[in-house]
Amino acid sequence: MTVPKKQFMFVHIPKTAGTTFVLILGRLFKWNKTLSYYSEQGRKNQVLFSPEYKNKFDLSYGHIPFMANQGLERGIEYFTFLRKPRERLISGYKYLKGDKDHGIKKATAVADTHSLKDFLKQGIIKNFDNLMVRFLSNNIEKGYLEINEEDLKLAIKNFDTYFQIFGLTEYFDESLVLLADHMKWSPLYYVKENRSSFKFKPEELDEETEKLISACNKYDEILYKHALERFLKMMEEKRGKLEYGLEELKNGNEKHKMIISFRNKSSLLYSYIRGKIG
Repeated sequence: MTVPKKQFMFVHIPKTAGTTFVLILGRLFKWNKTLSYYSEQGRKNQVLFSPEYKNKFDLSYGHIPFMANQGLERGIEYFTFLRKPRERLISGYKYLKGDKDHGIKKATAVADTHSLKDFLKQGIIKNFDNLMVRFLSNNIEKGYLEINEEDLKLAIKNFDTYFQIFGLTEYFDESLVLLADHMKWSPLYYVKENRSSFKFKPEELDEETEKLISACNKYDEILYKHALERFLKMMEEKRGKLEYGLEELKNGNEKHKMIISFRNKSSLLYSYIRGKIG
């Protein structure tokens, strides 16, 4: 009996270069073999869909917390991107302020008038803290600043057990080369997408705000340090393939830039209409 390939699941933690990566995945997998969990109903479907139904798809992805096993006979190849917590949090704030269609912004009347310090002091968004630990421990719904050491331990355990391969935003190209090698894929050419138009004022980052940022990222910082150690080890083990792959990726990105950009724009328009990418 032939063992089917594992389903590829991308746990898309917001503001980790995930939209650019989703567009790459869109070129690798047939649209009718993918499950998207970006909309509110889509995220509910992750729990509601039966294992038999999920098993039919080659790719699943979305702003969804990690869920182990899920009963798929074919198994799951988990993947995610992590990012330096301070930069990820600031990027999330900039995106929220700059995107007029953001769901949270629509539901939060004070979003336009409140500063980053206000967001962090008042806990305007309940899961604005330690978001990476929240996703990997499946504790998205915990209240603001309620993430603790047990959640961190669970996140690290899940990360080490289920994520054989993963990426870091700060090493985006290296992540793509390592992933392509691990999955036996062709080079993953890309054009960066989803950059915020909001102009962040450096004076917002005063001493008090920086302390608040550190407090909100307490456990994400530990998780990221752990992930960085793993990633640097992976890079060292694949040094030869990495050097060749990075040069190939750089040349391919330039060569195919126009066609990739056109396909990205088409995909983003379609996704906007369908409400798939948030």
